[in-house]
Amino acid sequence: MEGALQQTSLPNPAAVEQQHAAGRVFMSAAPLSKAPTDLAASYTTASTLCSDGDSSTASNDSNPASKQHYYAANSITGSFSDISRRFSVDRSRVLGTGEGTTVCECEDLVTGKNYAVKTVVKGHRRGATSRDLHREVSLLRDLPLGWCSGVIELIDLHEDSFNLHIVTELCRGGELFARINDRVAEHRRLRSMGIHVPRCFSEEHASTVLRQILSGLEFLHARDICHRDIKPENILFLYPEGTEGPDGEDDGLTVRIADLGLARYHRASDDEARMSTVVGTCTFIAPEVLRRRYDRRCDHWSLGIVAFVMMCGYPPFVGSTSNEVCDAVLKGRFRFDPKHWGDVSKDAKGFVRGLLKVRVNSRMGGQAAMEHRSLQEAVRGMRVEERGEGSYGGPSPVSLYGGPSPVSLSLVRNVKKKVLKS
Repeated sequence: MEGALQQTSLPNPAAVEQQHAAGRVFMSAAPLSKAPTDLAASYTTASTLCSDGDSSTASNDSNPASKQHYYAANSITGSFSDISRRFSVDRSRVLGTGEGTTVCECEDLVTGKNYAVKTVVKGHRRGATSRDLHREVSLLRDLPLGWCSGVIELIDLHEDSFNLHIVTELCRGGELFARINDRVAEHRRLRSMGIHVPRCFSEEHASTVLRQILSGLEFLHARDICHRDIKPENILFLYPEGTEGPDGEDDGLTVRIADLGLARYHRASDDEARMSTVVGTCTFIAPEVLRRRYDRRCDHWSLGIVAFVMMCGYPPFVGSTSNEVCDAVLKGRFRFDPKHWGDVSKDAKGFVRGLLKVRVNSRMGGQAAMEHRSLQEAVRGMRVEERGEGSYGGPSPVSLYGGPSPVSLSLVRNVKKKVLKS
């Protein structure tokens, strides 16, 4: 929502050591996408609002024909259509919720393929404004169909008097946010057993994900689109962790950039005024956004925060309130705690430093970031592993961890690498 900052709850053992010891999160509020605790109840609430309408936007005319004319005149897509004629929406399979928004799984009645459908309640008091929805729909429609860009693909759009339905490809692997928290929890569990593994993502896996996000950002930026809300909640995995593709590669690390709700067009030109609306999530927001003078390079700062979090499990700029976090972001000072970054290479740290430059003109991004040595070395390392050079006759995930889990399976690979390098 324009003008409002959200907060993200992630562990913060580096900047607030006492909180780390107590195992508490560093912020009191969860982001909107994380706020609901009962997804089914949240969907019921959204449905009730749909049926009751919004008195702040709906016509007061009791004439059904007049109401229909009012709703059609205020259409987001330009026309109404019945989504149930094309898709069977499974309301019991709720993938996520937000303010006036619910994401469910649906099936194409013609092809039988499964997709995700985001249902947005039009006129919801705390949801997206009509202007925001118009912009999001316009951006999605302008992106070419069938792209392989790292950005989630639009499949179809439907709209009725009360709802906007955005059908996209289905990402079954969940959010990067969840995987970060899962890996940190797994790290703590294995450390208690005397097993050394990366604190969060390994450099190889982090680089695989970061390259895709970079590719997606370059795809958007090449079309003069600034995302403005890059964060772990908006990075979705296409497949569950540990999924192997037909060629044997790890498809469980394939990601998509999602949620263009705050994105907007902005040309990289001296003639066009800089953006000035403060939007985004305070933990991942760039300092120039807070200063109300920014361009699409703010996305690269946000990517730097994501990279930092993927390596250690907590963000570099913290505080007990949004204002404290924003003050820390404006100062731009952070450190790599040796206790959590001791095993991370200088190249990986250099990659993060390059993205987290307060001075925009000094900030790395685009092709320079894609060609950074950290990403290139990680790609070569992954190729060596895929060819099967070397072997390790260690215990299986089941015998080593007491039960199979996607997180454990990925960590076993990292343990094998440590043994091979030693």
